[in-house]
Amino acid sequence: MSMACGQCDWPIVWVDRHLLDAVARTEPPADMRLDAISWPFPGMAFALPTGTLRHSVDGECSWMAIARLSGDLRCPISGTVVQVRTPSVACYTASLTKPNPTTLQLALPETASLADAAGLTLDRYESSYMPEHLPDPHPDDTTLAGAAFSLGMRLLLALTVRPEYLEGSFDVGTHASAARSGWTPVRWAGRGHRHNVTGEGDATGAGVRLHWRRGHFRSQPHGEGRTLRKLIWLEPVLVGDAP
Repeated sequence: MSMACGQCDWPIVWVDRHLLDAVARTEPPADMRLDAISWPFPGMAFALPTGTLRHSVDGECSWMAIARLSGDLRCPISGTVVQVRTPSVACYTASLTKPNPTTLQLALPETASLADAAGLTLDRYESSYMPEHLPDPHPDDTTLAGAAFSLGMRLLLALTVRPEYLEGSFDVGTHASAARSGWTPVRWAGRGHRHNVTGEGDATGAGVRLHWRRGHFRSQPHGEGRTLRKLIWLEPVLVGDAP
């Protein structure tokens, strides 16, 4: 699906559970500044498998969006219109609530590093139609929003360095409600993704000890004279050790 945002076209991406698991087991490059990331789109929204993110009160977080926006651009998310600060990177999460959906907005300056996510600014809006700022967020708001921001940035990095994981258009049918909100089918990330497995002999045999070797992003030299650098993703590996 895609979402019109001012002059921007935001894709909505359904994230395969196995890719999501690999990203969650990957350490983000904490010293990387947000303005050093090559964004494939001004913003991306991710539809998440059930159980990925959950608010202790408001329930399941079914999708989130992360964007690089200027302060004069208004962004329609979950029926609200939210003003974004300049310059900033904003992450929005929509949790399913009763009776109304709740939108959590996060913002960080572009000069911040991923390690600064703990100091992000959090706003909370409630209602599908009239944005109402709630001055006293629930304690779990910051926890969920921080987890969403971290996961969103790792997904963004993974799809930037591994663009083959991001598929083109696919047909999921036509829904009137989606058409009214401006969302239309577009992309799938990591369909058919499988974990890397290594080890001595049969990694699935009896007595084999299994553990995860966490993934990470690394800057690697390349090009003539290896004077250029590019970011690569070393994915997590399930390691089987013989007893």
